Amino acid sequence: MPQITILAIDNCLASGVTGLMDVFNIANQIWQLTQKVETSLFSWRLVSTTGQPVRSSVGLPLAVHGRLSAAHDADVILIPAIHYQTDAQLLTQTTTVCQACGDWLWRHHQQAVMLAACCTSTFVLAETALLNQKQATTSWWLGHLFQERYPQVTLCLDELITEDQGVLCAGAIAAHLDMALRLVGLFAGRYLALLTAKTMLIDANRTSQAPYMILQNLLNHRDDLVFQVQAYMQESLPRPLSIQEIAAHLQINQRTLVRRFQQATGESPIAYLQKLRVDTAKQLLETTDLSFELIVERVGYTDTSTFRRLFKRQTQLSPGEYRKRFSIGGQPEMNT
Repeated sequence: MPQITILAIDNCLASGVTGLMDVFNIANQIWQLTQKVETSLFSWRLVSTTGQPVRSSVGLPLAVHGRLSAAHDADVILIPAIHYQTDAQLLTQTTTVCQACGDWLWRHHQQAVMLAACCTSTFVLAETALLNQKQATTSWWLGHLFQERYPQVTLCLDELITEDQGVLCAGAIAAHLDMALRLVGLFAGRYLALLTAKTMLIDANRTSQAPYMILQNLLNHRDDLVFQVQAYMQESLPRPLSIQEIAAHLQINQRTLVRRFQQATGESPIAYLQKLRVDTAKQLLETTDLSFELIVERVGYTDTSTFRRLFKRQTQLSPGEYRKRFSIGGQPEMNT
């Protein structure tokens, strides 16, 4: 019987704790029905660093089963997402958690206990160096902060779930459900995971955060020059645009422009411009009935096929699939 230990942390997301339990509980019920047994497949316990209840980010108190030592027979240790309002607050909370249980996490990892973190709690694993030289993912809007602080981690931001040497990471907030399903599949097989997903109306086929990403995270910097570059790109979006033109417009050296832009956003200007065009196309697909050909023109491309390939590479969906999934209004027929 797989024993799951969930580490309860003050200011954690309540759903990040209870949602995990719900998945394992439903998996148990399906297991009992299909196998015609009364015993459960998964068991779980909630622990805190002090053994005392913790308060979730919405003020809901979460009772626990005991201290960290209660996880002596754990097969998996799960860390739910931590709520935050500023990057500084997130890093402060991360440091506090690491001081309280970093050694505990390392000790269990060395004993081959699987570790799993979701959303912001991936910072806890990274801060303890448990992710060094490993692949990981995190909340898509925190990618730049994560990469800047933890350069020894191979960040795969598009991925919804990563698994490397016994450490699992999940992307933004609701990905804890996908992570729980992954664990069901690892311990009990994909069929039970699929039945659990269908029962709970969870999309078991999503594997990427890419369709959900927006550019807001690339605006979280303090470089006025880069803001000017980004603004000029936005204004010039309906037409072809080169780095040479941007540099000439702002009267700066091209090499300086590229270096400053990379430092501020973690992206090259060309990569950002491509993401800006795709992001604008996504918004038009969501909110208008414009044909894809007209959308391509509005974002400054002349070759529909080239932009379609770029769109699918960045979002993992065709334009038609994207509109069908995310359209705010109707879902018009579309030649994509």
